[in-house]
Amino acid sequence: MKFHGAVNMIGKGIYFFLVDRWYRYVTIKSLYLFSKPRNKSGSLRFLGKTLRFVDLPSCLFSIQEIFFDRIYQFKVDQNDPVIVDVGSNIGISIIYFKTIFPESKIFCFEADPKVFQVLEKNISSFDFRDVILFNKAAWTLDTSIGFNEDGSDGGSIDESNSKNLIEAIDFAKFLNSMERIHFLKIDIEGAEKFVFPHCRFYLKNILYIFVEYHSKPNEPQNIDLILSIFKEEGFRVQINSVKNTRSPFIDKEKPEQFDLQLNIFAENIRMKNSVNKI
Repeated sequence: MKFHGAVNMIGKGIYFFLVDRWYRYVTIKSLYLFSKPRNKSGSLRFLGKTLRFVDLPSCLFSIQEIFFDRIYQFKVDQNDPVIVDVGSNIGISIIYFKTIFPESKIFCFEADPKVFQVLEKNISSFDFRDVILFNKAAWTLDTSIGFNEDGSDGGSIDESNSKNLIEAIDFAKFLNSMERIHFLKIDIEGAEKFVFPHCRFYLKNILYIFVEYHSKPNEPQNIDLILSIFKEEGFRVQINSVKNTRSPFIDKEKPEQFDLQLNIFAENIRMKNSVNKI
């Protein structure tokens, strides 16, 4: 069974390499990983433009996840949807959104000051219009808050870190200021457990929501709260695991690492039904 499984996996890999340009692109670029150190900045050619990165492995993983797996793909009946991208990192998600919806208006939040500088350069390199960038963290109030940088895509809020403060905004206020959002993406390395419940009363005018949920071994899990909010606000949810641990009862993560990562895809059924009735 293991042999047949391995053959099947290799066969799929060869198939996708031949027929899918994004899989082929990531595979070829990944050959350089063996000679490249982690958390080292650089650039590569992507869609005919210069794409700068802060860490090559995480950059290639994002390209595979976003362009090949298409985890952010959605469908609307207009050419200029409003998209809010919270945790934009270096902007690969923005490049994807602008590829499928060139006329979209995108509001982008990236908390890490160093990553934000790379994000700005990439948006300029691709010459995108209607992309509004905020070097701020989405939080539960307007404040300065501690932040842990990791040199890649895993920087996170840490209220105990008084030595490295960044600017944060009350994200509920921002959502309340928006008339309609077609797609909201939240990938903020654990802060979603505070931010999302805080915003629960401002979700009714959002059509699609993507949340990457994180939890650490020594912290309470509140996935039940997030799912209950979606249910109460009229959303239908699908969940994919990002972290597939082979033996979860045996293979325990370190306290500072995530023991659970989930991609949550939520569609506002109540909103879609109300639109269809008009």
